[in-house]
Amino acid sequence: AVAKFLWVLATLHLASEKPAFFSTYMALPVHAYSCPLFWTEYEGHCYRYFPINKTWAEADLYCAEFSIGIRSAKLASIHSWEENVFVYDLVNSRVPGIPTDIWTGLNDLRQVSSPCLCSCSDLVPGQQR
Repeated sequence: AVAKFLWVLATLHLASEKPAFFSTYMALPVHAYSCPLFWTEYEGHCYRYFPINKTWAEADLYCAEFSIGIRSAKLASIHSWEENVFVYDLVNSRVPGIPTDIWTGLNDLRQVSSPCLCSCSDLVPGQQR
């Protein structure tokens, strides 16, 4: 699983030349309510892509703005091959035909501006931004 995870991240990083940003939030239980407007549900989390050019730290802070109380928002952490495929497809659906770099929770703390995949988790149901 680690090799697949790194491969997908490398593919997203190497294939993109346009800035991007992405966010998710967790909805518990998923069947009780849906994701907010402009967010997409996958496996109990809601994801959102933001085409904003930011450094990793800036993207992390931006995602945190979606937090409310104990429900936190953060850059996406990809935990499976299936989730990588979902994220890749979601980003590609927003910028069809244009490979896009994105930030995820993984970082090297360099202050380089790049596209961001923001994963905002555990947001309040019905919250819209």
